[in-house]
Amino acid sequence: LSLSRRLVSMKRYEESEALLRAGTQLSNRRAAQDSWAGLADHFVALDDLPAAAAAFEKSYALIEAPTAMDTLTLGDVLARAGRNDEALEVAQRLENDAYRGLIEARVHLNRGDPAAALARLDDVLPLWPNNPGARYWAARAAERMGDFDRAIAEYRQSVRSNPAFSDAGLRLALILEAEGRGEDAWAAMNRFVGDHRNSDEGAALSIRLASRFGPEDRLKAVVINLRNQPTWPAAVAARAEYVASTGNLEGAVKTILEGSDLDLTRPGNARALRSLVLHLNALDRGPEALELVDRALARSPDADALHEARGAALALLGRDEEAREAFERALAIDARNALAHLGIARLDAKSGDLGAALVAYDRAAHLDPDLEPAYAEAALRLAEAGRGVEAEARWAALLDELPHDATAALALARLRHERGLDDERTVELARRAVHFRAGKEGLRLLATVLDARGETDRAREVRARLEEPKSAG
Repeated sequence: LSLSRRLVSMKRYEESEALLRAGTQLSNRRAAQDSWAGLADHFVALDDLPAAAAAFEKSYALIEAPTAMDTLTLGDVLARAGRNDEALEVAQRLENDAYRGLIEARVHLNRGDPAAALARLDDVLPLWPNNPGARYWAARAAERMGDFDRAIAEYRQSVRSNPAFSDAGLRLALILEAEGRGEDAWAAMNRFVGDHRNSDEGAALSIRLASRFGPEDRLKAVVINLRNQPTWPAAVAARAEYVASTGNLEGAVKTILEGSDLDLTRPGNARALRSLVLHLNALDRGPEALELVDRALARSPDADALHEARGAALALLGRDEEAREAFERALAIDARNALAHLGIARLDAKSGDLGAALVAYDRAAHLDPDLEPAYAEAALRLAEAGRGVEAEARWAALLDELPHDATAALALARLRHERGLDDERTVELARRAVHFRAGKEGLRLLATVLDARGETDRAREVRARLEEPKSAG
């Protein structure tokens, strides 16, 4: 198991899985059980929760006398995989109410009832105050309800209890960044990266925070710390995206081509290569981008990430049939490539096949819940087709995963207002958009919603903020 963990830390996932699967065939019952459990952890690391649940079921079946903690783990992984009824059945085997509550709260979240989840966790936390999972899911429930003060407090306590347990530190940093609290976000991120050295998203956020909020010495230190790590390609892509966001597209290209020391023909550097494709295309250098991808594929023809990058390059050049072939080739190698599903969704939407596009968008979102375009683009296409309620569902799903997304909160609040639904939920969404710096557009919508509710004094107060020098929220 220790060897498999080392392989995962090196991102040698196929070797890790092969090693663990070999262990599951051992005649020694305990060794096989441990290997199945290790395989479950392996799939959790890959965010393949259905496979993780199936593997842990195999492990659990080999335990001669399961402990309450073993049963709790089974219920938890079933709930995380969305197998709600089975998770609740497992929960009923547990005498400890705190154990049952953890599983039941997770199911409440799965079923879209964060208030019930938080209420159940409020029963658990006095009994188990230092449980990092209980704190984590309390934070997830609170942020879905728009209670970001509590979410921040719960994430911080989860990190104190066990910083390596989850992505609590990352989610905390994202909220703080969205609030414009650069130093607080940096403190949370610095802790997270120290405990999750293999996290691409941690590396990307670390360099983005250093780029956005400075100082320059901090950015230099981040670059030095990450340059020789497996997460360096993700960091390079994030730095290039930040530079591009300032309007310096040439600088973004130079960040990758000249400042990274990355061999862009290697599959492990595909994230940086894909970022380069986008920036070159924005500079009308699409053929050059395609040439770089083809050079990488000549060296590694079985790398799904490179085929996806080729599809992206071709799609940007308007060569849609070839792009689809590239995306399908990527999926033939790895059906869990979320970006390839996203690419196909975009091609389907472009061709006017909204039904097929929605299926592909949903697959992409299922495989990568943090892939914002999979929700946002689907919502926009649905709204254009006059299917506003379905568009609302996509924006709401995005906010479940990225509750600090001001664009999503604003869009959902506006759709609800347009159909006359000016309830407390719509007010909360509009306030959330303002809180996360949606600016004057958010303030105008909030005032409009308050007016529609007859709360004219509050609406007047909000409109007064439009006259302030900065109305960022």
